Amino acid sequence: EIPVVEEEKIQEDSLVVSHYICYTYDSGTTGRIWISFTEEEKALEIRYEGQTSSLKLEYEREVIHEDGLVPSIDTYYQEIYEGKVNGQYKLTHSGNWDYVVYTRGRDGKKFTFTIDHEANPYGSTPCF
Repeated sequence: EIPVVEEEKIQEDSLVVSHYICYTYDSGTTGRIWISFTEEEKALEIRYEGQTSSLKLEYEREVIHEDGLVPSIDTYYQEIYEGKVNGQYKLTHSGNWDYVVYTRGRDGKKFTFTIDHEANPYGSTPCF
């Protein structure tokens, strides 16, 4: 029998997940999200705790800020749900901190998240 090697492949262009980052919701609730990333640090999918499926993320643009003590990178993605844009994510990486701002498409409401350093950041499996 031939052994089967399973690789997690996501999206049509077969990008492979390298690692996950878990984030906690900033407004004092216990909600969490995880985002999967390629080796090149491009986000692929996001999942909210309690959901059974992930949402695809489509890369939009990247902005590098070198004006502070520590450079930061803002990367923008569109959230795709049932083939349509449902909202926008801004992922910020600065030093060893990562932040997410989600802007919901239907009403423009913003939700913010911060990396959970206790949940195996940059690990090969999601935190939930």
